[in-house]
Amino acid sequence: MNVAVVAGGVSREHSVSLLSAQTVTSALLSAGHRVWLLVIEQDGNWRLADQTRFLAQSKDVKTISAQPEAVEVIVQPVPGKFLTIDGELIPIDCVFPITHGTLGEDGSIQGLFKLAAVPFVGPDVQGSANAFDKVQTRRLIEGTPVPQVFYSAVPRHDYRADPAAVVEGIAKSHTFPLFVKASCQGSSVGVVRVASADGLGDALNEAFRHGVLAIVETAVEQAMEVEVAVLGNESPQASLVGQIITSQQFYDFDDKYVLGESRTEIPAKLSDETTQQVRDYAVEVYKALGLEGMSRVDFLIGADGVPRLIEANTLPGFTAISMYPKLWEASGVALTDLVDRLIQLAVDRAQRDQL
Repeated sequence: MNVAVVAGGVSREHSVSLLSAQTVTSALLSAGHRVWLLVIEQDGNWRLADQTRFLAQSKDVKTISAQPEAVEVIVQPVPGKFLTIDGELIPIDCVFPITHGTLGEDGSIQGLFKLAAVPFVGPDVQGSANAFDKVQTRRLIEGTPVPQVFYSAVPRHDYRADPAAVVEGIAKSHTFPLFVKASCQGSSVGVVRVASADGLGDALNEAFRHGVLAIVETAVEQAMEVEVAVLGNESPQASLVGQIITSQQFYDFDDKYVLGESRTEIPAKLSDETTQQVRDYAVEVYKALGLEGMSRVDFLIGADGVPRLIEANTLPGFTAISMYPKLWEASGVALTDLVDRLIQLAVDRAQRDQL
């Protein structure tokens, strides 16, 4: 197939997306697909990457770049005219977006592909938006058996109207420590751990730098973080369960991609009963949020042994350290087979939705 890999984007996760694109592009080429690697620069411009130079780069989040060719790239939300390069219309059978964070996995770019009537990997517009908004995720999961941490939603206009009242309300309803973050962000960007009410103001101000809605969550102390890869449309399947072992108080952006001090363990050291429960919960979350294609679903397991939902990540990383491909590899699905299945799921959905 003719596949357009779309990477980069304007979020902080731009470089991580490029690392993921290296893995995905190599796998697609190995699987026999013809690939056009499109990189959205941080200024919003679309470039065609020189694949040879791009793939030859070291897998370093600090130095990787688009390696663009000197050609004109035009992307249009028009059926049959999605991609034009130097005046030549390129027929694209499927788009494989690996854009992380804001505008990349929140439903925005998915809307572009939808308007262009081109099949695309990953959840649709609505599912992407549901999962990217942590408060919306919490509200949708409340109607399922899946446990969650205690949370509060804080609109920015409420906080700015009466900061003292908001802080007092949070302090009364939550126990410390707790976590404060923007409702719509990815990769633990802007997350602040708060030990007492004195730190709430600064934490909320940081969250509101990234969006108009904050979510406050009571911390699960001494918790194990586990993750499950889910694959499928109407009949999703769950992978083995993996465990994140981190050197930090919580698994943040730097620990994931900069410090390199976290590690993973697959399968996670859980009882058979808890393992199956986590896998079942992951599929339950996937369905409740309206997800298709793929997602990674993350949980915390505290001292009480209860798995509590953290989030669903709709375009999980495909870097050398990323859990999604690792989990499927450990579950018996090779990377080339995985990307093939993802493309087929995208095409199947597009054909279904035309009916």
